[in-house]
Amino acid sequence: VVVPAGVTLQSRDGAAATIIRGAADATTGGCGDNAVRCVFLCKGASLRGFTVTGGYTAATAVGDPTSETMTVDNVGGGVAGYYAGTSASSDEFAELVEDCIIANNMALRGAGAQYGFYRNCVFTNNVLCAAPNGKFKPGYALCRAKAEGCYFAGNGSGGDHSTIYNSLLVNCTVLGGQAGASTSTGVIFAETTAYIARPVLNSVILANNYSAARMTNCIVGASSRNRSGSTLYTDNVVAAAEGEFDLNGVPQSGSSAINAGDASFCSAEYLAGRDIAGTRRVLDSVIDIGAFEYDWGVPWGAALGGRRLAIDDMPSDAALGQDGKSLVFGVPAIGEADVPVAMTWTGNGNGASYDFTATVSGAGTLVVTANGEEIGTVTAADGATALKFTSALASNSLLFAYDGAETDGVTLSGFSNQAPFVIVVR
Repeated sequence: VVVPAGVTLQSRDGAAATIIRGAADATTGGCGDNAVRCVFLCKGASLRGFTVTGGYTAATAVGDPTSETMTVDNVGGGVAGYYAGTSASSDEFAELVEDCIIANNMALRGAGAQYGFYRNCVFTNNVLCAAPNGKFKPGYALCRAKAEGCYFAGNGSGGDHSTIYNSLLVNCTVLGGQAGASTSTGVIFAETTAYIARPVLNSVILANNYSAARMTNCIVGASSRNRSGSTLYTDNVVAAAEGEFDLNGVPQSGSSAINAGDASFCSAEYLAGRDIAGTRRVLDSVIDIGAFEYDWGVPWGAALGGRRLAIDDMPSDAALGQDGKSLVFGVPAIGEADVPVAMTWTGNGNGASYDFTATVSGAGTLVVTANGEEIGTVTAADGATALKFTSALASNSLLFAYDGAETDGVTLSGFSNQAPFVIVVR
């Protein structure tokens, strides 16, 4: 597929259901002059919501079987973006690829993708084709591009090549290569030449080895080794403790990735969106490190006692009460956004009833709305106040907005719901 300049190609049903497939060279069974890449994006084009798989490129400069010169013919087996420059240039990030799965592609460089801006994409099982002179070739998954909120796992089959080369990473999670891959494989590799010393920011790197010119707000695996010994690292690069992440790199309760990111590194579109697992990208005012936002809303909702209750958002000071069955919050600290507690309560519909208790300890007023309609206000003078609503909806949205001082507090507890009793007579 070739997407013209300024055009967005978007699937109707998403990446899981919509495939763009390339093809190997019929003679070689892999890279070759007659291979077919999956997608080429002209300058300023966009791609959204596809699985991009089975793409191949030429193994050399076309027509010269010994040349390893990088050309448009041998880079980006899955996706190749437009790039006309020879040094650092915004042209390299001029094409946008979102919500795509880029898997099982092959190229001389940038097997998964080369050039462009990739957001909320999954890169897996992309492999470089053999270089004719046996020299180092970069980028099993990604080369000379920008990735925001992307996930990399199982890319590369061994050798002293790099999973990601000369690319800017923001809020990404990077795992190691394919099973049995050489442990010498570089997970992040960026040359230190000034114009291509692109940073790795707010990212989780869980693999045997890594090297990068600059890293800020990053977590590396406890067994990871910095191959380059670079002295260019900047702030807050720490080793992960055992159990902080599961085998897929998803943060677990108590992980140092939670609420540890720096939103200034991220695009506004990304901050307002969702992560690759579908969780709201910023749940409690501070972004997490890595491609996954820790979804504490489900276990906390369960702790409150409500059947199928999930917390979607809350102020940064919110916490479970000492009894472990209530939610306590006040108002944001100075400089933080005014974030109400937001919940989604899934029930049986058909006029089911929902009830809970709210208590205010300060001088402010708590305003509670359900599905956009106010169902009650609570002040300290009211004491523990029972609130109730009924709904025929299968999913209900609740907001708890409090306007008190920073030292005030609200306690929410006793969430329960019950479907109406129905007798059917035949």
